[in-house]
Amino acid sequence: MKILHFKTHAQIKDILGQELINDDNVAIQELVKNSYDAGNKQVDIIFKNIKENKDLEINNSNRDKQIDQSSKIIIIDQGCGMNLDDINDKWLNLAYSMKRVNPAKKGRLYAGNKGVGRFSCDRLGEYLDLYTKTVKDTKIIHLKINWNEFEDKLKVDDIVEKVNIYLEDSLTLAEFERKTGYKIGTSGTVLEISKLRAKWIEKDGNKYSYYKIINLKKALQKLTNPNQNIDKEGFKIKVQVLDLSKKDFDLKTETSKAEFEILNKELVENKIFTQLNFRTTYIESVLDDDAITTSLKYQDKIIFELKEKNAYNALNGTKIKIKLHFLNQYSKSYFKKYTGMKSREFGSIFLFVNGFRISPYGDSNNDWLGLEIRKGQGTARFLGARDLVGWIEINDESNAFKIISNREGLVKNKQYQQLVGDTPKNFIDSYFYAIFRKLESFVVDGLDWDRIYKKKKDDEDAVEEDERSEIRKFMSDFEAEISSNKWKYDPSKEKYAESAHEKNMRIINQIFSIVTYGTRKKDILSLYINEELLYELAEENVDFVKSIVKKIDELKDLNLSNKTSKGISQIKKIFSQMEKKQKTIEEERKKAETRAIEAEKRSKQAEEKALKEEQKRKHAEQEKVIAEHKAKEEQGKREASEKREIFVKSLLGKNTEEILKLQHQIKIISGNIESAMLNVNYHGFRLSGSTRGVTGGF
Repeated sequence: MKILHFKTHAQIKDILGQELINDDNVAIQELVKNSYDAGNKQVDIIFKNIKENKDLEINNSNRDKQIDQSSKIIIIDQGCGMNLDDINDKWLNLAYSMKRVNPAKKGRLYAGNKGVGRFSCDRLGEYLDLYTKTVKDTKIIHLKINWNEFEDKLKVDDIVEKVNIYLEDSLTLAEFERKTGYKIGTSGTVLEISKLRAKWIEKDGNKYSYYKIINLKKALQKLTNPNQNIDKEGFKIKVQVLDLSKKDFDLKTETSKAEFEILNKELVENKIFTQLNFRTTYIESVLDDDAITTSLKYQDKIIFELKEKNAYNALNGTKIKIKLHFLNQYSKSYFKKYTGMKSREFGSIFLFVNGFRISPYGDSNNDWLGLEIRKGQGTARFLGARDLVGWIEINDESNAFKIISNREGLVKNKQYQQLVGDTPKNFIDSYFYAIFRKLESFVVDGLDWDRIYKKKKDDEDAVEEDERSEIRKFMSDFEAEISSNKWKYDPSKEKYAESAHEKNMRIINQIFSIVTYGTRKKDILSLYINEELLYELAEENVDFVKSIVKKIDELKDLNLSNKTSKGISQIKKIFSQMEKKQKTIEEERKKAETRAIEAEKRSKQAEEKALKEEQKRKHAEQEKVIAEHKAKEEQGKREASEKREIFVKSLLGKNTEEILKLQHQIKIISGNIESAMLNVNYHGFRLSGSTRGVTGGF
C-alpha cells in the first residue's frame, strides 16, 4: 500500500486571504484580536502616508528603497512576542491556532480562531514587515513577506512551501528604532503593512474625506464588550492618523466637527453599553451550567427574578449572558444625547464570543434574528430590532461555538440553534427567544408600549404612536430641550398616557404569563415577584391577590431560594394584613350604615315634628290675619257711622225753619210728578194706577 498526502498550492494564500476576508475592517479587527491573544494590554494602529505616497512607483525590484514612502498601516503591541521557533512552527503554519491547543492564556480566553488572522495582512497590503521579540530575546526578529510572490504561481507544483519568506538580520532595539521609528518594550510585535490595497482617504476637491477610517473606528468601538471579562484585563485600542489635518474639516458644522473629534482622539472606547445610564426597561439572563437566572427591571425596580433548570443541553459547559434593553421614545432620545448617534444607526443586538464581537451580528442593516421580519406581521404586537439594544455574550472555553472562516458569523451548529435558532421553528424553541418573549410580553401587555399618547385606533396593527405627527412634534421639542448643555437627566419630567399605577395594575395581571413564557413549571427552581406590586394591587383587589398567592403556593414542593421564600412570606403577610384591614373596613362600614339609618330615622322624625309645628304656626298666622281683617272692617264701620253722625249733627246746626220749608216743597213736587206720570199715554201705552204696576196694550 502506498501512502499519499495532500499538497497545499500557493494559491491557498488568496483563498485564505483576500478572497476569504473580504472586509478591511474585519481584517484589522482580526489583527487586534491576535494582539489581545498575545497577552497585550494595548494595541496601537497607525495610518501613515495615506494622503501622499509613491505606491504607484513601488514594485518588487525597488521595494527596499521605496517602501518608506508607501502607504502604511502599522500595528504595534507589547505582548509576549515570538521567537524563531514560534514563527516557524506557529505563525508560518497555515491554519494553526493556539486556541485549539490551549483555549486560554494567563486567564484570557483566546479571541483568534482557525489561524487565518495572519492573512488579514494580505487583505490590507501587498507587503508585510514583521518585527517581534520575546522577553528572553536580546534582538528583534525581522520577517519580510511579499504577498505578490504567491499570486503568479500557476503551475501544479507551485506549492506554498516553495514561496520564499525572507528572514532578515536581527536588530538591536536601537537599530530597530532608527530603522522604523517605532518602539518595542521588553517584548512585543510590530506589523508594518505597506502599499495598501484600499484607499483609506479619498480626495474630495481641495480636501480629503476620512469616511473609511471613521467607519473603522466605529467598528472598533463595538469590537470589545466592556461588560465582559475582557474589561478586567484593561485591553485598550488606539488609532492614530498621521495625515490628519484640521484643514480637511469645516469645524463650524456639528457633523464635520464630530468627525474630526472622532479621528483626533486616539483611544477607542466602547462606552455605548456603559453609557446606558438612564432608566430603561431591560431583561438580563445568565445561563451557567445547569441553571438559568433571569431578572426583569423597570423604572429601577426589579419586577421578577426567576431561576430555572437549564433545558438547553447543547449549551452546557458554556456561560452565556443575554441583556436586552427596550428603548421607548424617551430612551431613544437619551441614547442620541449620550452617544451622539441614533440607536437605529448604532445597531441592535450584538454577539460577543470571549469578549470580542462577531460581525456582522447587530449591525443596523443586519436582521440576523429575524425580528424586523416578525414585526412586519404585527407592528403593534411585536418588538422589532429598532426597539432594542443589547447583546449576547458567550464565554466559550470548550470552543463549542465555531466562527466562520471569513469571520462573518458563527457556524450554525447545535449550540447556535439552541442559542438563537436558524429556522423559524428552532428560533421559537431557542434560549434567546424565551428571554426575548418575556421582555416583549412585559412591554406590550404590561406597559402598553410606554405610550406618550392614548391610542386613537382600535386596530392593533394600526400605525404605531411614534409615526403620528403629534408624537413626532412632541419628541422633536423634547430632543431640542435635552440638547442644551444645561439640561440634566430627570425622568420625573417624562410624560406618559398612563399613570404608574395603571401600568402596575396591568403588569401584575400579566405577571405569571410573562414569567412562565418558555419556562416549564417543573423547571422553576426559585421565583421572586416584587411584593410592592402585589401590595398596590391588594389595595384595589384582594380577590386577585388570593389568586396570586394560590399560584405561588403551587410552587411549594420546589426547592425555593431563601430570597423567594422570604418574598412569598412577605406577600402572604401583606395579604393577611389586607384581609384584616378589609375586615375592619367592612365592620366599620356596617356600623356606619347602622348609624346612618338611625340618624336618618331621627332626621325624619324631626322633620315631621317640624312640619307640624310649621303647619300650626301658619294656621295661627292665618287666624291672626282673619281677626285683623275683621277688626279692620269693624273699625271701618265704626268710623263710617261716626262720620254720618257728625254730618247729621252738622246739618242740625243750620236754620231749622228753612229746612222744614224745603222738605215741604219737595213733598208737594213729588206728588205732582206722580200724578202726571199716571196720565201719560206713550206710543199706545197707558200708564195708570201707581208706578208699582204697569198695564197696556196695542
